[in-house]
Amino acid sequence: MSKNALIVILVFLVAGSLFGGTITVIQPNGGEEAKLGGKLAIRWSAVNVSQNVRINLVRGSEVVGTIANSLSPSSGYLLWDVGHLAGGGMAPAGTDYLVRIRAIDSTESDQSDGFFSIVKAAMPEPHVPRPRLKMESPNGGESWRLGTEHEIKWTSHFLGGKVMLQLYRHPCCAVGLIADNLPASGSFSWKAGKYLGNFAPQGQYNVRVVSMENYTVSDISDQPFTLKPSLAEVVGPGNLELLGKPDLIICAESAVYSPRSTQCTIHVKVRNIGKRTAKAGFEVQLQYAGGEPSRIPVTVDIPPGGTHMPFYQNPARYDVGDTVITYIVDPDNQVAEENEDNNQTQCLWSVREGNLPPNGPLTCSDGSTM
Repeated sequence: MSKNALIVILVFLVAGSLFGGTITVIQPNGGEEAKLGGKLAIRWSAVNVSQNVRINLVRGSEVVGTIANSLSPSSGYLLWDVGHLAGGGMAPAGTDYLVRIRAIDSTESDQSDGFFSIVKAAMPEPHVPRPRLKMESPNGGESWRLGTEHEIKWTSHFLGGKVMLQLYRHPCCAVGLIADNLPASGSFSWKAGKYLGNFAPQGQYNVRVVSMENYTVSDISDQPFTLKPSLAEVVGPGNLELLGKPDLIICAESAVYSPRSTQCTIHVKVRNIGKRTAKAGFEVQLQYAGGEPSRIPVTVDIPPGGTHMPFYQNPARYDVGDTVITYIVDPDNQVAEENEDNNQTQCLWSVREGNLPPNGPLTCSDGSTM
């Protein structure tokens, strides 16, 4: 160390002991911007200061509160939660703030050379859930025969408005519109292959569901599904009957009203809802409480979709009252059917005096009405 440098240090130390210590605010010292609730580093230096220091927040020329009490003068650093004051207060936003650091019970002090700002923190953008669509079915791997009925299913999240369904040829191209103005979540009964104005040929396809209000919100089948040739293409239109069985159901009036001492006509219909003709030679049985079972022969073939109406008259009944009639088609199982569990139904037979209400509608053993 040179002789001159040693002299300067000695002079500084002697001056400090003769004239007291010094505190210098280093940061914030003017021009800084601190966000409420954020962090701000407060830095200072202290020379020949023995008393702990207090940090005050000054606005303009007025002390608005204390930031920290009784800090070691030599620490020189505090990370401040901006706006928070000792004792629980909170400083408002403003552009004319200073930090003042003063030795407790002493005169050493300093403050920022210029004003710094406290500003409100920007409000976070509200979280708006992203609308989504999900194709549930067909979603890949299905094998559907052209012209058969299948459900297209989709779900949505945070999406309003309507959606449409589009058919895509895998792997590249839009084919056409299946349906539109559908709910954001739901299902659609689709005749496989049908789109607006036409039918798609066999091949591999995807279905895409699209928001009609925001075309960027959509989903498509994860993998392709297959459309197979229709039954008519496989066996020819004239041979469709050979692919299934007949299925007989019986329909009768849900309630029959008749006057006392008079025969009444029972209207019964036999329908074939299967895919093959039900050959003649079977019977319809009627059974009511207190009476013997009656059999009505069916002497004609009933093709798929066909209906036959046997004729039957109930005997006259002299007592007034109600009873239940049970109807069974093909009670002896002479016809091999697709479904043997939908061959029976019941109705009310009511004998009355005076004005009679109209008979009830025809109800069928498969739950349908006529």
